[in-house]
Amino acid sequence: MKIDKIVDLSIVINNETPVYPGNPKPNIFPAATISTDGYNVTKFEIGTHTGTHVDAPYHINQGGNLIDEIPLKQFIDEGILINVTNKEPCSRITLSDVKGFIPLLRFWVPFFPFI
Repeated sequence: MKIDKIVDLSIVINNETPVYPGNPKPNIFPAATISTDGYNVTKFEIGTHTGTHVDAPYHINQGGNLIDEIPLKQFIDEGILINVTNKEPCSRITLSDVKGFIPLLRFWVPFFPFI
């Protein structure tokens, strides 16, 4: 595969990052500051499902692989751009928004030795 462009799909993680209902909200705050401690340290508390992420097989299988045990090449592939910029901010992207693109999609099937 020839790679012409890499697109980073990750989103910024801050205290306002939306999370799936029931998951812990991000909590990022100073743990030490130059004015009181002589150095800056930030405490960063998030759930493993915060922001852009991939569920490792371990998420649903006690004997499954952790994310760092899956080769990075498993996560690199071609993509398509679906323009949904006409949507209101923070509104849901629905099936009707993407229905015409479904024939262009290749669905990832887990490589079972990693599960």
